Parts: sequence; C-alpha cells; structure tokens
Amino acid sequence: MKVVIRDLEYIEGESVLSGIKKFKRRYYAKLATDSQEFKTSVSSNPRCEETISLDASDSSDLKIEVFFKHQLRDDTFEGQIQESVKSLLEDQDVVRNLSKKNSKGNKVETLRLKVKFTITVEGLTAEGPDEQSQLKELVSKATRDLEVMKTVPWESVLTKLRKFHNIAIGISGIHPYAKLALSIFVAVSQASFTGTH
Repeated sequence: MKVVIRDLEYIEGESVLSGIKKFKRRYYAKLATDSQEFKTSVSSNPRCEETISLDASDSSDLKIEVFFKHQLRDDTFEGQIQESVKSLLEDQDVVRNLSKKNSKGNKVETLRLKVKFTITVEGLTAEGPDEQSQLKELVSKATRDLEVMKTVPWESVLTKLRKFHNIAIGISGIHPYAKLALSIFVAVSQASFTGTH
C-alpha cells in the first residue's frame, strides 16, 4: 500500500519560542519506511506544503527525522519519531514529540520541537465519504452478523435441508440439466451434513 503524509508541520516548543530570533528558523525532514525514503524541501514556513507518498505495509515503521538548516555550518539534527504505520493510521491526525539520544545513548524526548501531520492510505482522503470509517463500520457489522449466526437453530435448518436433498435426488432423474444442477447442490448439501457429524 501507499501511505500519504500531508500538512507536515514543525511546532516549536517554549524553549525555542522564548529565545531571541535573529533569523527565521528553517527546517526540513527525511521520511523513510522499510522500502522508500523522501527528503522535503527546506522551508522557513512551519508547514511543509509537499504531499508525500511512500510505499509501506502495516508492519512497516515510519521514521521522520527533522533537521535545522544552517547557512554556514552542518545542519542540526533536531530529533525523530519512529512508529508503526498501523498505529499512526489509527490516529490519522498525528502530533508527536521528537526524540533523540542523549550523551549516554538513551532515547529522550526533546521539548524543542514536535511534528504534526495527517496520514492516510492512498485513495482514502478526509474529504467526501470517509472510506476508513466505512470500512471499520463494515468490519463491525460483519462481526455482529457472525454473533447473530451463532444463535441460529442450525439443526432445524439442516433437517429441512436434508428433506430437500432427498427430494432433489428423486427429481434429478427427470432431465439431464436438472441432474447436473442438482448434483452440484447435492454435493454442497452433502458436505454440510458431513460437517455437522
């Protein structure tokens, strides 16, 4: 499947906002799944205007690394998120604190920056009918229907089916087409009887 990331936004924490800003802060991100990578353009706008489409599976992780772009020295790694595509799709509208390793190698959340974005499966968008909600409702309905089927008195249904089966065998000698059609039905019904014993 392809996942689509839209409206990627860099949200600065209080420690950044309270500092003296002599210039606009310019960020970019590197996004990666198991099978694909993408680097956004550098932007002083806190929101990335690009729509990003990446190959992924439910078991894939999405990794987003954010960098601060410097003019005269190496860019600063601000932090990252790494989370399963499946859990991100459950949220759809995602807000996460970035984290990075401290000097001891432990992963810690940074209060400097968060990322916010929308993630969907390609072809399923927030506009118009919400297909993901419809799919969840369909699965929920199927689950309820299965529960109802457990309460059906199958023994009485199978008794009536056995009677019809015996009549069908008697009629099948009348016409070759009837014999063919009824032989298919008889095979299916016979399998049903076998499964109940």
